[in-house]
Amino acid sequence: MACIPIDKRISDIEKQGHSLNRRIDKLQSDYDYLVESMISRPWANMTAQCRLLEEWNEEIESLKLEVDDLRKEWTRLNIIKNSKSLKKKTNTMKTID
Repeated sequence: MACIPIDKRISDIEKQGHSLNRRIDKLQSDYDYLVESMISRPWANMTAQCRLLEEWNEEIESLKLEVDDLRKEWTRLNIIKNSKSLKKKTNTMKTID
């Protein structure tokens, strides 16, 4: 089993998080635009548009959950990284004395 360095994993999580946030922003923008167009120019049958809004809303919520999970993982790894760096500093200080 390959071992991924913590710094690399943190970097990957940050990239993935930025990508997901851009996707959320894009979907939210499209969602807002469709809602605005439905209000300003109502159609006789808006069933398809309403269904699309529901799908987008579900996807946005799902992506937000993914971002939250990534944030938790990033925090966990960052705590591990900081504790390891603190241990190294402590060990270095003991060898200097």
